[in-house]
Amino acid sequence: MRIYKLENYIQGELSFHIFDEQVINNSLPPHRHEFAEIVYIIDGFATQIINGISYDAYRGDMFFMNRNCTHSFKTSEQFTYFNICFSPETIVKRVIDRDNALDLLSLSALEEIQSEQTPIGRFTFDGHERILIEGILLDMYKEYNANNSERNAVLESYITILVAKLLRKMHTSHQNESRELSEVWRALSE
Repeated sequence: MRIYKLENYIQGELSFHIFDEQVINNSLPPHRHEFAEIVYIIDGFATQIINGISYDAYRGDMFFMNRNCTHSFKTSEQFTYFNICFSPETIVKRVIDRDNALDLLSLSALEEIQSEQTPIGRFTFDGHERILIEGILLDMYKEYNANNSERNAVLESYITILVAKLLRKMHTSHQNESRELSEVWRALSE
């Protein structure tokens, strides 16, 4: 199994590696990497396999994969996605606060808690939410590919917004699951 190294993707002053990919009738074999990854489906359909669990992935679906999470995809048609690779420490130092610390720990622990009944690492955005998320991702992509001053600061701000949107989605989509996870983390931290 291939393991993607952090230093091959995140270099220099940047804390992220962002790209878009168009895949036609292809697959990516199971692999892992030393960084966290957010995948957002822009167009088309694929099957995303995360830790042995298969998810149908369509436009508006976003997947958070923690480092060392085994995943792959396969498609028999065309599909396009954005991919954001980053070190989890990058977002923790910018996003974590007293109000969301437990939820962020839950998000970071996705590798251990994913199950077929509770696919917490998958978020689906529809309608107005999808337009906002796609706008953020497109702006991040443009910023990443521009050579503007303070590029990394702007990208860190975008990732902060993106993770905040994921946390908000976690609260609205999985209120009961989030409450249970927060209670588990609270109990473990006492």
